[in-house]
Amino acid sequence: MVKLKGKPKFCFSTLQREVTLVKYSATSVKGYASAWDSVTHYGHTLCLDSELNCGLEISSTNVKELVEMVEFQPYATCPLEMMSKIVQFKEVGKKIVCVGRNYREHAAELNNPVPSKPMLFLKPTSAYISEGETIKIPKGCSDLNHEVELGIVIGTTARDVPQADAMNYVGGYALGLDMTARDWQAEAKSKGHPWSVAKGFDTSCPISKFIEKEKIPNPNNLDIWLKVNGEMRQSGNTKDMIFPIEHLISFASQCFTLEPGDLLLTGTPSGVSKLNSGDVIQAGLADIIQIQFSVK
Repeated sequence: MVKLKGKPKFCFSTLQREVTLVKYSATSVKGYASAWDSVTHYGHTLCLDSELNCGLEISSTNVKELVEMVEFQPYATCPLEMMSKIVQFKEVGKKIVCVGRNYREHAAELNNPVPSKPMLFLKPTSAYISEGETIKIPKGCSDLNHEVELGIVIGTTARDVPQADAMNYVGGYALGLDMTARDWQAEAKSKGHPWSVAKGFDTSCPISKFIEKEKIPNPNNLDIWLKVNGEMRQSGNTKDMIFPIEHLISFASQCFTLEPGDLLLTGTPSGVSKLNSGDVIQAGLADIIQIQFSVK
């Protein structure tokens, strides 16, 4: 056994209390995994799905020397079986945490003040739909709006997380739509009532498939856009968010525990507009993913 020192770029735990290095050759090691303590066991291999997007990669001519030089400190651990499940975050997640008014221009277009701290609200997971399903205008709603947003899929339990460690709790990403019954929301706001009905109705959270973490090295600088019937309605970049990803994760985790599979929607750029039955929405995140939904 070899003692490790310090901390790596990322770590997650197996159910055993050990670090496991796999997929190594004479000249390179790809280390996945790891640990609830600071000990590694040689000769213990573990087969992992390469799409889990976890671990670190370092070149070395000697496995033992590599392990001795790795800096390690256990944190942000997540059981292996949960890491494999967050790909199905729609099924395993317990809540959708949404951030309102996180782009200055969007706040301005709705004549809302810019918040001094993140404005959080919740959607139920029953709001999810996937491509192939239809966005349904709720009965009685006369002003259904689209809001395209980057979603953060939580990879491991997060509670009172410092901003400096926040990205260690990200399991992956998704592209989502925060469908909003704007007329219902306006009425609720005028009366000082919560927005739950305007934000949480069935089909109000169309969502993409899971996006592996490694495909988005910098979530704070991503182009994000949305078209309706081929016409560009929203076009922005996550660098324009008032509160960046690390701040949002840290803040939300101080309000309530974030659990594996939970989704954090990070706000929408300007350009929200009314939708009609028969409209087709297309949205994208840089050149990483595109989604399409029809409205009925």
